[in-house]
Amino acid sequence: MRYYPSEREALADIRKWTQQVADFGRAAVTPEERNWILFARHQLGDLDLMPEVIAHWKATGSSSITRTLVSDAVRQFQELTP
Repeated sequence: MRYYPSEREALADIRKWTQQVADFGRAAVTPEERNWILFARHQLGDLDLMPEVIAHWKATGSSSITRTLVSDAVRQFQELTP
């Protein structure tokens, strides 16, 4: 269920949704998602690479990096080296 600030905005979204259903049927992919899929295909050349790309992103993306002070990093490095 969605809530809208005004009836006008709700009706505009209904019109948009109705047009999308008329254009694309009840597809599980929105037009915006379809644009990203096309972008990925253009960049990669082959969507079969997506699992590898996503695995790499999960391993090296911004959420995999822990911010630390340089002094703490140096201390940790020194503790690890004989």
